[in-house]
Order: sequence, then structure tokens, then C-alpha cells
Amino acid sequence: MTKDELSAALFQAVQDTLETMAFAEVRPYDESIDSTIDSNVDFLWGKVHLDTVHDLTAVEFCLPDEFAQEMADTMYAGMIEIEHTAVMDTVSELTNTLAGSFLLSFGEKAGKFVLSVPESGTGKSQPPAKSIVCCCIVDEIHFVRAVLFFD
Repeated sequence: MTKDELSAALFQAVQDTLETMAFAEVRPYDESIDSTIDSNVDFLWGKVHLDTVHDLTAVEFCLPDEFAQEMADTMYAGMIEIEHTAVMDTVSELTNTLAGSFLLSFGEKAGKFVLSVPESGTGKSQPPAKSIVCCCIVDEIHFVRAVLFFD
């Protein structure tokens, strides 16, 4: 798979995940028109490690804390009082869904794979040199980032 194919599939997985789980509009981040979007807000991240036949080792998803809280409210539909644990569980679920969607988009080409239990945390990591980064804008206000990690 080429870098362009991987990038396109990653964007599609972000779009599919957020449109399905948040009914959100997702488009690629464009620095020339999105410079007013504050990408330096408080971020939460989820990461799923992969056991595959390829050199892909992990998928990470990073989103603003405020958007993650909105997502948790949507996913729990007001059934519980949203606390930090529920927000982090939401980030983990989004990441797991995103990783699965990404891998399944390749069908047989993906080979066999196993997803780890998602990790989650706060802050925004610096992607390693050997990665593919997909930055998006959600509902014209939220900056999100998905990253593919390789050996």
C-alpha cells in the first residue's frame, strides 16, 4: 500500500467514525483556510497497538477535550453524569472504532490483525518521523488528528 492510499484510507476512517458516532461533518485540515482553528487547546488521545503482518504498529487519535466531552454526552445520551472516566472511555472507543475501520477498509490486503486494548491519556504527542498524520476539521470548529505508527 502506498503512502497516499494509507492517508486516504485514514481520512476515510476518521470521517466514517465521526459521521457515524457523532453525526459530525469532517473535512481535511487546510492550513490556508483553517489558520484560525486553535490546535493548541487541551487534547485527549487514544492509541491502539496492532499486531499485523505489516510494519504498521499503532493507530492514535487525538481530539480536543471539549469535543471528547461532547462525544461522551452524545454516546451516553444523558443516561449518566459525564465524568472524566466516561470521557476517556469515549476516546478509547472512538480510537478502537477508527483503527478497526481503517484496517477493514483494506479487506484481504490488511491480512490478519489483532487490536490491543486502547490506551488513553492527555496532551498532544509528537508523531515520530516514521508515521502518517491525518489532520481534520470537525463541524468547522474542532481540530482532530489521526496518526499511523510504523516500525
